[in-house]
Amino acid sequence: MAPNVRQFDKEKDFDTVKAWWEAHSNGRLFAKELLPPVGVIAEVNGEPLAACWVHLSAGVGVAFLDLPVSKPGLPLKEVQIVFSVLLEAIEEICRAHDYGMLQAFTLPGIARHLQRRHGFEHAGTRLQLVKMLRSAD
Repeated sequence: MAPNVRQFDKEKDFDTVKAWWEAHSNGRLFAKELLPPVGVIAEVNGEPLAACWVHLSAGVGVAFLDLPVSKPGLPLKEVQIVFSVLLEAIEEICRAHDYGMLQAFTLPGIARHLQRRHGFEHAGTRLQLVKMLRSAD
């Protein structure tokens, strides 16, 4: 399995990725307004398997990895391979824009994988809250 990575296309990919999110999320919000402009999606033989995004904060050398999600039902080993490829792509984007740190706010299982396999360090406990300022169409 050799995943290809491409830029996330909000018009083409949103409904697919939203369905994945809803299958995994237990009611957590997933809206177009939450998606950073920079996102990547991994495919194998043209089939989308996983996606994630990165916030590139202007004026601060810290980028934020966000909203990693995979197609439901993928074996754990495949998910780990696909996310490793996505993370490499995100890190390349960050380095190209001279970002010196990548932070991740994610689920505990993904956090453990990032720590064990990708050099992330535990940085504290936070609760994520959102408030919609526009109605979701």
